[in-house]
Amino acid sequence: MVRVVCIGMIVTLGLSLYGCGASKVASPPEAKVAETPEAAKKARPELAWVKARVAAAKQRLDASEGGKLVWAAIEAQGGLERWYSSGPIAFRFTYKPDGKPARDTSQLIDTWSARAVHTMPDGGTFGWDGARAWRSSADVKMNARFWSLTPYYFVGIPFVLSDEGVVLKREGEAEWDGKKYDLVRATFTSGTGDAPEDFYVLYIHQQTRRVEAIRYIVTYKGFFPNGGHSPE
Repeated sequence: MVRVVCIGMIVTLGLSLYGCGASKVASPPEAKVAETPEAAKKARPELAWVKARVAAAKQRLDASEGGKLVWAAIEAQGGLERWYSSGPIAFRFTYKPDGKPARDTSQLIDTWSARAVHTMPDGGTFGWDGARAWRSSADVKMNARFWSLTPYYFVGIPFVLSDEGVVLKREGEAEWDGKKYDLVRATFTSGTGDAPEDFYVLYIHQQTRRVEAIRYIVTYKGFFPNGGHSPE
């Protein structure tokens, strides 16, 4: 299990529900995620919108045992209203896969609309504007569509699993690293995002209700054009 410490949490690395897919890129959009703390405050959605979205999410999650466990994890980790109403989040992602180029970007992500801006050490940028991927220039050698939201999706668990199109199923219990967990499998309805065949298995601590580990597969067609997926 690959793990990275990111803004105070340990998260596994893998595929984004929204950010993966064909590497179709465009010029930088005129309106991007706020890039300063002052602008980030202005990017916060109206509280009435947040409350309505939270209420709809709770209704969806209350419909299944797996959803109830994920809602408990969301509450244990700050709550969905706080997640959306706090505005964009920022973190640095440093990833060094074996035999492949390292990826090191500072990221600013709008949790409300899943827009993203990545800044690389050399100053190059790329991101996702909510509808398309973009790069600041052809010199940015990144699959912008895949990487724009991939790290964020894991940083955002369990909050992002409250979205529409996510199917949550309780999958028994397990012991890992001497602690006991309730397991929840997250799958996706057909047509949700670019990789609806992905799945995640969350390890939710039975006492704290926090998510402490994740198992997952990668089905991104850019990596598996003939079907199949990575080892779990």
